[in-house]
Amino acid sequence: MTLTDFLDQLSWADLKHDGSEHYKLDGVEKVDLYRSLGILPEWAMCGAVDRMVRNIKALKAGKDINPADVKKVVHELLFLYVELRDKE
Repeated sequence: MTLTDFLDQLSWADLKHDGSEHYKLDGVEKVDLYRSLGILPEWAMCGAVDRMVRNIKALKAGKDINPADVKKVVHELLFLYVELRDKE
């Protein structure tokens, strides 16, 4: 499967399924709230920038990049991608 095929088939439900359990409460997650309030793009981009800046600082301090942070950045940006794709 190509990346384009993967992105074309990715759904909101798929992304929510992959999220951390501590965000799941009675079927409503914070990401649903951000989406309903129309602030999902801001949340996704700010979260990604925050995690990447933290890792830039770690690199400058001689530490390693945190793979869990990279995974979270990808997850947040995939929410943004699906939201934008589905609005087209």
